Amino acid sequence: MLWALLVASAALVAADDGSQCLSQGLTGTVYGSTEATLAGTNVDLTQLFGYVSVVMNPGVYSEWTSQMMTGMNTLLEKYEADGVVGLGFPCNQFNLEQPGSPGEILNAYKYLRPGNGWTPHQNFHLFTVTEVNGDTASDIFKFLRSACPAYTEELGSKASFYWDTLVARDLRGTYEKFVIDKNGKPRYRFAPNVAMTEIYPYIDELLAETPIQPTQFPGVEAGN
Repeated sequence: MLWALLVASAALVAADDGSQCLSQGLTGTVYGSTEATLAGTNVDLTQLFGYVSVVMNPGVYSEWTSQMMTGMNTLLEKYEADGVVGLGFPCNQFNLEQPGSPGEILNAYKYLRPGNGWTPHQNFHLFTVTEVNGDTASDIFKFLRSACPAYTEELGSKASFYWDTLVARDLRGTYEKFVIDKNGKPRYRFAPNVAMTEIYPYIDELLAETPIQPTQFPGVEAGN
């Protein structure tokens, strides 16, 4: 019943392609850690308070790479003056779609997919390879999964998954997207096939909100 009410209240969320996160009363925030980038720098996510962000898990050998990586750059160009950032956590847990060292990964995006000299927008942070599912998943993705129901009950083929314990809220593939509000709370989750242009209305919605100034950043909290 609760899920039905949430879906009914979120008119923008497309059936089977997206879900609304259970952020009301949620403890913790995505903006509570420091993450290492593929370029060898560190990004303090606590500095993103007041920004809307789009989190996704890219994989260079995914069929969605060209569309989603160029789409992210276009999204960030559109919202460059509005306080929107992209947070990419490459993941090798789906069909081994993201192998390689940090330098190899950056070159693969630049010369292979999307190719043509592609580089990330200045507001698109690409972090080191991250596990998003299973017992060894990063705290950020445990937190995201605890807050955001899966958009479909179908898990897909276990043969393409490279982690041990499957649970209902696991990510289904590369290029899932989570839209995070100005307080670092996940608000929406989208399937890999959802185009970047389709999440513009959700970003507009969150940009119109006023963040609540926290007294301190509690950091991410692990969920199931």
